[in-house]
Amino acid sequence: MDIEKPLVSVIVPIYGVEKYLDDCISSLIHQTYTNLEILLIDDGSPDGCPTICDMWAERDKRIRVFHKHNGGLSDARNYGIDRAHGKYIYCIDSDDWVDTSLVEKCINICIRDNADVVIFGNSTATEDGKIIKNGTDADKLPPQGIYSPNDILKLLWEDKLQSHAWSFITKKSIYSTDIRYPVNYLMEDIGTTYLLWARAKNICVLPEIFYYYRNRGNSIVNTRNPKICYDTLHHIRNVDKYVEKNLPQLQKYELDWSVRYLSSCLIWAYEAKTKFPLNEYHEFVSLDRQLLRARINRIGITHLSPTTRIKAVGLLLHLTPAVVLVSQMKDSLSKQTIAPTSN
Repeated sequence: MDIEKPLVSVIVPIYGVEKYLDDCISSLIHQTYTNLEILLIDDGSPDGCPTICDMWAERDKRIRVFHKHNGGLSDARNYGIDRAHGKYIYCIDSDDWVDTSLVEKCINICIRDNADVVIFGNSTATEDGKIIKNGTDADKLPPQGIYSPNDILKLLWEDKLQSHAWSFITKKSIYSTDIRYPVNYLMEDIGTTYLLWARAKNICVLPEIFYYYRNRGNSIVNTRNPKICYDTLHHIRNVDKYVEKNLPQLQKYELDWSVRYLSSCLIWAYEAKTKFPLNEYHEFVSLDRQLLRARINRIGITHLSPTTRIKAVGLLLHLTPAVVLVSQMKDSLSKQTIAPTSN
């Protein structure tokens, strides 16, 4: 194997996406960087995905298919990580797709700049593949360059970067044996990405659009239910504890992030109000507000970013319906589309 072309393991957890899976896999096998192993992890999918995986494996020898009992997204990712042979790992969601130059451009940077992680931009698409015009996450990306872990984590907690597992390529050694995605938890990226970035030495930001996230109405992140609220609270508490112990110099930035996500949890809970068991909604809201007040007291209301401050204060003043309405209107306005891409 060419020492300048290290093997890259692409991990694709798969469940219930037969309508989109061909687009995803096609964008991987047509990468301009060819030294890949593509791990298709069939997580007990009940539709035609297992057959689709096997058909693709017959067409491309770089594809390895694993059929397993359903364990959820985190379990499927971990399953792939534990079986990956590559020097680098990339995780992609199976209903999305990537630019064919993604791996080549990222690995070139890894080799040239000795980067452990390369973070890149994404664009959101509708369910039928039309690109949404206002890619707010991509607009926030910092300039291209090499950053220290502390600088990257500061940018993460300032909302300039996001935790998505599919938004970066990393050396497999960064995972080592102890960092894995938390099984049986939603929003698992929040509980994992910061640990990976904290462990890296050099991290590159490449502010180009390489990833196309398909915004489906029934996707995990768009499904408002009590579990996504409780699981997010779980991750927030873990991040708070980690930063307090290991990165106190970044605590004011992380606390602003914590307040922002606690505020989001209140909005999500309101939207899923009827799905909570009897009396549990009010108990959750009370707990979330308690955590929210505690963090605001620690950071100080004036040290919150303006948007976070307005949202948090509105929620604490029991103006949740108005805050939710504004949030929904903003989300609706952002979903203007341009012509579909060729994927």
